[in-house]
Amino acid sequence: MENRVIYLDILRIISIIAVIFIHVSMESWMNFSMNSSSWQISNVFNSISRFAVPVLIMVSGVLFLNPRKAIDFKSIFNKYIFRIATAFIFWSALYALFNGILLYKDINISMLKFSAKRFIIGEYHMWFLYTIVGMYIITPFLKKIVENRKLTEHFIILSFIFGILIPTLQEFPILNKTVFISDKLNLFFFFGYSFYFVLGYYLFSYHLSKPIKNILYILGILSFIVTLLSTNLLVHYNKIKYLSTDYGYEINLMPHIALISVVIFLTFKDKLNLEKSTKHNFIFKLSTLSFGAYLIHVLFIKILSLLGLSSGLFNPLFSIPLISSIVILLSFFSSYLLSKVPYVNKYIL
Repeated sequence: MENRVIYLDILRIISIIAVIFIHVSMESWMNFSMNSSSWQISNVFNSISRFAVPVLIMVSGVLFLNPRKAIDFKSIFNKYIFRIATAFIFWSALYALFNGILLYKDINISMLKFSAKRFIIGEYHMWFLYTIVGMYIITPFLKKIVENRKLTEHFIILSFIFGILIPTLQEFPILNKTVFISDKLNLFFFFGYSFYFVLGYYLFSYHLSKPIKNILYILGILSFIVTLLSTNLLVHYNKIKYLSTDYGYEINLMPHIALISVVIFLTFKDKLNLEKSTKHNFIFKLSTLSFGAYLIHVLFIKILSLLGLSSGLFNPLFSIPLISSIVILLSFFSSYLLSKVPYVNKYIL
């Protein structure tokens, strides 16, 4: 095993586990009444796991923006994007056919048309693949930015303001009237997940002063509370928009989630900074299986739901951890088995 930064592997593993908790909790979160204790319990599990995707993007930023890692457009397209594309084609086809057969109970023209449309869109969790491809494409430009610490800090500040803070404020009445102003500025380079991509590299590369860390930790803890309250508020404000699987994409780009993600990253960096260790084969192996576990876990959630085992079956306080644990074990074990198949590990995991 090559020398690894162990806390990055651990962050990747717990982020995948958190993603599974989010998706398992979605059924009860989307179907129970907001006024019920079951919905609030589901909201807690959902909210405390929301660091998952931002931290995954941050870890990718550490690895891809590393100045010692030579990356050009040729390697980006031929190696990294090609692998994502082959994985998407395989898993999207699998999910599309699974959903089509489940809906139509037969293989016919209507089922094939439905599956074709679903194939292009991808299953609800596969938006992440589109996002990571976007990050790969702009990596050569971002690598130029992170060569200079001050320029990196300016990028992080601007992307936080224009890509996270302002869009979040515009979700609320009155302030949403200002959307046209930010649209006219056309600062799209600072929008989206490039904030986390660059932020991950910055937090990995530079040491923050203790006072700044303490402030971030306090804000991060407060942000957990804000996440719970803001979810209630946003769902009440626009149930159709926020009580859906698309909500995850938007909430990941909100200030409180950014702060929580920073705290999670810094905590593992400070407490588990075991660089260049060669004694963590199990963690390393789990980390290499995490992408496969991410791709396949929704299939197991669907199968368990068909068997009558879902987070809405009984008290979410117990059902969500139980079902999540089952899905985690099945997903990582399946990823392990698939990794033993020739070419599968290289092209679809």
